[in-house]
Amino acid sequence: MLWTILYTPGIRFFQGLGAAAPTLLLGVVVAGLLRAMASPEQIRRFFGGPDRRGLARTFLIAVLLPVGSLGMLPVVREMARARVPLANLVLLAVVAPLLSPLSLAYGLTSVPGSTLALIATAAVLVGLSAWLLVRRQAEQGVSSDPRPTATTPPRRTLNAGIAISRIASGMTLVDVLVALGLGAVAAMAFDTHDMTHHLAESSTWAGPMMAMVALPAYVSPNTGIMQMYGMEAMQFSLTAILALHVFGVG
Repeated sequence: MLWTILYTPGIRFFQGLGAAAPTLLLGVVVAGLLRAMASPEQIRRFFGGPDRRGLARTFLIAVLLPVGSLGMLPVVREMARARVPLANLVLLAVVAPLLSPLSLAYGLTSVPGSTLALIATAAVLVGLSAWLLVRRQAEQGVSSDPRPTATTPPRRTLNAGIAISRIASGMTLVDVLVALGLGAVAAMAFDTHDMTHHLAESSTWAGPMMAMVALPAYVSPNTGIMQMYGMEAMQFSLTAILALHVFGVG
């Protein structure tokens, strides 16, 4: 009985961990390099520059950084330590998973161009809307931890390795366990096979229902694109496809 109860969430947990591992590792490495190679002032000046230049640079990095929503967390935490404006942090956290370059490249070969364009447009609108909503919020606090001051390449490399190991074993680990744990528990609450007829093109509730299922789950950018391909082939509602991308991948 206990095995039956734990089987589904256990499978979902390790499936999510496997899907998140590549981009999560990349996010931890990027965060470690930021901590070891750049000062808080440099990070804040680049991502939070005057006028709209900080916004443009943040958006560009978000589009170029091939990470998922979990891989983005250590990067955002590191930028928050440097007091990057909250609005720019939100923009980066929202846009990077939704417009991951690797998943978009894969989507060009498997998803109709009109659907992919709609997904990209929705991602941009969601990101900019989130930025507008929080741009007047106060800046987040900054850690008082000293940053490495080494100038030689070997010392910088060593400091980067130390920073990466600390980030991977710190709050990033907690974030990952909580996010994947919630997704695993939520997997027990929904019968995905029974829900398929509610996601048809004619269903009014297809979008909200998919959002409810996708929100607690972790969906990697590549998995999201593959799921879109399958949903498109099964003629699921376009609102369900959008909800999967915005609430699952994002």
